[in-house]
Amino acid sequence: MKKLPENFKKVLFSKIKILLLICIVYYLITWFTGCPIKYFTGISCPGCGMTRAWIALLHLDIAQAFSFHPLFFTVPFIIFSFLFDDWIDFRKYRWAGILLGILFFLVYFIRIIWFPDDIVSFHPENGWIWRMISGVTQILKNS
Repeated sequence: MKKLPENFKKVLFSKIKILLLICIVYYLITWFTGCPIKYFTGISCPGCGMTRAWIALLHLDIAQAFSFHPLFFTVPFIIFSFLFDDWIDFRKYRWAGILLGILFFLVYFIRIIWFPDDIVSFHPENGWIWRMISGVTQILKNS
């Protein structure tokens, strides 16, 4: 671990502000569309169900949280690594990040293939992009 610099508090505070801004923007976007990736593409992202999992955890329903997204418990580690990335030697822990990414996609594909549900789904025909392309092609066919 590296020595903490003089501006540690300032840098940490600015990163916390960035996280809060991301949370506010995420909340405002999802207020109108739900998951924006699913809204535009009709395909769930590897993180789909994460918000619902944390809400379930706040209600102390760990089983429900796990059913919404089995990797919900990794979020504090991801936030910690974002906040302290300047002071952690990630060359030593690069394998953990790679493993976490592989794990997210592995869980994602397992949920899509073997456990399809309302949380994780693959329906591109329901996405905004597909509907717009279908609408344009229908207009072009009729003209």
